[in-house]
Amino acid sequence: MTKHAFAKWIASLVPNEAQPMKYYSLDLTGHVPDHGTSHVVAIDHEGNAVSATSSINQLLGSKRMSPTLGIIWNDSMDDFSSPNLTNAFGFSPSPENFILPKKRPMSSMSPTVIYNKNSGKVKMAIGASGGSRIISAIAQTVIRALLFNQTVKDSVDAPRFHNQFIPHVTEFEKTVPQQIIKHLVKTRHQNMTSIEKQASVVQALILMDDGFIHGNSDFRRKTATYPAGY
Repeated sequence: MTKHAFAKWIASLVPNEAQPMKYYSLDLTGHVPDHGTSHVVAIDHEGNAVSATSSINQLLGSKRMSPTLGIIWNDSMDDFSSPNLTNAFGFSPSPENFILPKKRPMSSMSPTVIYNKNSGKVKMAIGASGGSRIISAIAQTVIRALLFNQTVKDSVDAPRFHNQFIPHVTEFEKTVPQQIIKHLVKTRHQNMTSIEKQASVVQALILMDDGFIHGNSDFRRKTATYPAGY
């Protein structure tokens, strides 16, 4: 995605309207929802950035604790598919995600650091938790912040959409204006449904041209989270 020609080619493959499922692939499987993920972003006084996502996958991971370290072991092997077996969330196996030597399971985790190609300096550090909704949440936040020039707070707090092909629906947060929902149903043939469970939680920092760092910790995490400065 660092080459304009490649990005332009990818964009050319995206039609203006949703297509029948067979248009995309004959073998589509859903992503596993996530229950044990957190993300942290940091930018120091020299402009170095860190974007790190950690996860134990399902709630309480493997439900096993190290007797010496006191940490909960993850169950990320369940992110792999196994022939003729559904995973813990009931999804059918995908051949592209079978266990093989030197292979990693498919994951939605997307810790991201964005640079200014002209100056080489960090412009944005962002990441999220929320299983398969991570990718769409990060993409929408980046677009709002860097293309629409919205503040980092407005970009993170804005209502979001999510579509992952399986199930064949487009999810939306209840704060999305109804006229947008009606437009997507009528002209884009989307199967719309509201997000009932917690949406993806985004953490983002933007390094401004004046050197100040603006940050936002997603309000969707119903705990006392807030960005810290120095």
